[in-house]
Amino acid sequence: MMTESQQTGHLFGLEQGFELEPRWGSPLFEDDHVLELSNHKQTVRIHLAFTEFNRFLLGRASTRPTDDLDPRDSSTAMTDLADLHLDTSHLDALTDGERQHANTLLKATLPLTDLQPFHANVFGVSRKHAVVEKDGGHIVLTDLNSSNGTRLNGTPLLPMRRCIIRHGDALQLGALQLRVRFCKSQESDQSATKS
Repeated sequence: MMTESQQTGHLFGLEQGFELEPRWGSPLFEDDHVLELSNHKQTVRIHLAFTEFNRFLLGRASTRPTDDLDPRDSSTAMTDLADLHLDTSHLDALTDGERQHANTLLKATLPLTDLQPFHANVFGVSRKHAVVEKDGGHIVLTDLNSSNGTRLNGTPLLPMRRCIIRHGDALQLGALQLRVRFCKSQESDQSATKS
């Protein structure tokens, strides 16, 4: 039986009937978890803790060389999304709930998670590429009509449509390939000291 969110598609939706339950063996995102984004060699890791903020903007702050950037200090800049230019043809296809969420995002000022330690500019990551947010026990990703798009496990995401991301997912922003991992706070502290 489909939930109301699945029927209307307004909360998550890649497509009607998109699976909302976590995959077997994939834990829900809990209060003591952090979201880890890492490249395929895991030489760079960024950790997002949803304690002070419920949403983070994924993008790039600059095109400067990455040598002087510390990936553990990535969520410092606050960014106003009000100047984001959207192709309004995508908004017409949204349900009322999706349109309301898009308007909420566009009025928000969010902490920027700078993906420049991953050489984001080389891989075509937009300055304001996507938003990741905690929604109950789920982490939800919204592509902000980025120039080069977002893929989740190889499937292109529609702009301004929310989609659940899970532990182990492959996330692609432009051509930048990242792995999603949910880990406990103390685990992330240990891996950050090893990085």
